[in-house]
This record gives sequence, C-alpha cells and structure tokens, in this order.
Amino acid sequence: MLHIESYIIRTKKFSIRDINNIDEDLFVDVKNIQSLDASALDYDYLHGAICIVYKDKVVLGFKHWDLVDQLWYYFIDALIQLKSDSKSEFTFPDQPLLVSIEKKGLDYLTIRIQDSIVHVPSMDFIASMYESAKTFFDCLLLLFPEKSSDIQISIDQVAALKEAYNL
Repeated sequence: MLHIESYIIRTKKFSIRDINNIDEDLFVDVKNIQSLDASALDYDYLHGAICIVYKDKVVLGFKHWDLVDQLWYYFIDALIQLKSDSKSEFTFPDQPLLVSIEKKGLDYLTIRIQDSIVHVPSMDFIASMYESAKTFFDCLLLLFPEKSSDIQISIDQVAALKEAYNL
C-alpha cells in the first residue's frame, strides 16, 4: 500500500536531460550501498531520490531527484512540525518544488507536491517515513564513516520524530 525507498545517484558526474525519461540505472537503492563507491560521490552534494508510492500512485519518484540527504532532513523536520501545527511546507533543497503536508482530521494527511495530491493515513505515513529515514541515514553512516558527526545530526532528528509520535 505505502512504499518508500531512498536512492543515491551512483556518481557525482551525471547528466539528466529529460526528467520524463530518466535512466533509473543511475540510481542505487541505499540498501545496496555495497554497489556504491563513496569516492565517486560528493558527500556535500549527494544527489538521489526519495520514492514514495501510495496505492500504486507515485507521490515522489526519480524525476524528483535532488540533494537526497537534505530532502530527508526537510521531510523529517516537517513531520515533527506537524505534531504541533496543522500544516507544514518546504521546498526541495536545490529546486523550487513546494511540498505541503497538512493534517486532515485525526487520521489522514494531505501531501501536495506541486500539482500532485495524495491523502494518506497519518500514522502509517509517519511510521514508514521514520523507518525509511532511519535506514537511509544508517546506510549513509556505512558509506561515509568519516562524516559520522555530520550524519549524527540527522540521525538525532529522526530519533526526535520517533519520540514525537511514540513510534
């Protein structure tokens, strides 16, 4: 029903000329980090994608690639903000793509990414985002152990999400 995966573009030198015709072979699922070469990546500009599919509808896909570690941080921060607010918004780190997450009643969230709108069960979405973000940053630690103090900031933010929602 809800599927969330994180991908990293396998090299810092890549070319995407048409977002409607992306070579998905450029992207590596973070759970397959053994197939990534950290020396071919730029930690400070780590391009990738968060793919979110809900009931066979692509909410986010490869055409929404960006600085994936920062995008994860923005999503987690927005979900924490929703604990006290009814709506949270942010733009992608490196492009003017607006993301809006809004509470709808007690049990649902409305997620808007540009013209795409989806309604998802709140706790299912938040719990799945937590698990996927945790997996992403744990894999990032394995890929870039020398950056552990930087990555720990994001891991702490993911832990704050878990605590905020008692996951």
